[in-house]
Amino acid sequence: MSKPVIIINTFKTVTFPEDKKPLVICDIDQTFIRPKFDYNFYYHQLKHEHPDPIELDQLIRGMLHASINIGLVRQTDKEGFSLMLEKVKELGGKLIFLTARSYLAHLKTINDLIKAGLENPQQFEIHYTNNEITKGDYIKKYNLLNGYDHHIFIDDYPHFLGSALRIYPDMNCYLFKYD
Repeated sequence: MSKPVIIINTFKTVTFPEDKKPLVICDIDQTFIRPKFDYNFYYHQLKHEHPDPIELDQLIRGMLHASINIGLVRQTDKEGFSLMLEKVKELGGKLIFLTARSYLAHLKTINDLIKAGLENPQQFEIHYTNNEITKGDYIKKYNLLNGYDHHIFIDDYPHFLGSALRIYPDMNCYLFKYD
């Protein structure tokens, strides 16, 4: 029986035992970063030109997706992320990013992290699955948990969290859903 997945909308609710060395594995898209503008922004911009609600919804969703592709991004929770990072460092742990992006997009990824306000993103390990392997299998294949005794995985996609829990039933998984 694996641990339950905890749904969060801020990194402030991620918990750490004081006596363990944590490893936080954090997704990038829709977890650390989000589109710069939200659904309502595009809705109010486009509703007069596109009266069909289904067409309007599809258009807005396309624009939100395109925002990330072109780097029009911001952090989902800047304050919460900073507090979490502080706690990880205080406990002698580490935070790494694990994304389904391709490693060929490394420069764009670094630029996205900078645009979102992350200081010195080069200091973080960034792992890329290139959508060729589940994140759980990637964590196992590259022994990412070695040397840490408290494992946290934060992602916006339940399938990736499930792929990790199948291999590591004691992993602390958080499903990130921003407002």
